[in-house]
Amino acid sequence: MTREGLFLRYAFLRTSKSLVATIAVLVSLAAGGVAVTRSGKRITAGKWNGNHVNLTVTPEGLDFEFDCASGSAKGQPSLDCNHKFKLSGTYASQSGSSSAPGESRPAEYSGSVKDKSMTLEVRFTDTNLLVGTYQLGFGPHRRLNKCPVSRP
Repeated sequence: MTREGLFLRYAFLRTSKSLVATIAVLVSLAAGGVAVTRSGKRITAGKWNGNHVNLTVTPEGLDFEFDCASGSAKGQPSLDCNHKFKLSGTYASQSGSSSAPGESRPAEYSGSVKDKSMTLEVRFTDTNLLVGTYQLGFGPHRRLNKCPVSRP
């Protein structure tokens, strides 16, 4: 094979790989808005805990339990190249009454993960009000200080 033939073959293979990668990304995005991260890392699935919060991470999203609230965010819990994440979901306060459910509001759960430590920020998206910032570690859930239930 001539030098020109080898160059053309190399150029074709290189272009084909780029085209396949581009198509794969486009198909993933069209299939359901899957977030593609540069790092390709995910938050470790399982139980996380911190003061006043327990978190369960699954491939489908995040489930939170706070002292007097609960929350969830659906979507793949992926980390960007700076080990940060951001997911939208809901936050429901618990009034302490067993007969009246708490108010549910749109919320954003964001933060960063380093090894088995997480910083979590919870913010209402309708008012941009910061609910709280939490430090969590990977491990079994802790006992929370649940709101007292009022009895009639």
